[in-house]
Amino acid sequence: GDIVEIPLPRTKTFAYAKIIDPRKIKDPFDFPCFIRVFNSLHKDKILDSKEINRQLLLAPFWLIGQSAALTKFNWKIIANETVNTDEEFIPDTKT
Repeated sequence: GDIVEIPLPRTKTFAYAKIIDPRKIKDPFDFPCFIRVFNSLHKDKILDSKEINRQLLLAPFWLIGQSAALTKFNWKIIANETVNTDEEFIPDTKT
């Protein structure tokens, strides 16, 4: 999954998340990517993804328009890492 840096201009901080493509996990399925937002805010850009607190800020959710988020909102991919089995879980949601 791609680790992304999310600039938060209002607070002048950076948040971090992991984008997971469900077509590339152990039991793949054809859905949009989902995102796991970490409870990890930093005043400065981090140098290594190991600095990220991996506790989730909120439940994972589907990410529609991933490329738009990366370009329009200036999200930057800072690393790519293996998706762990526990990261593949998406809670059921109602639409």
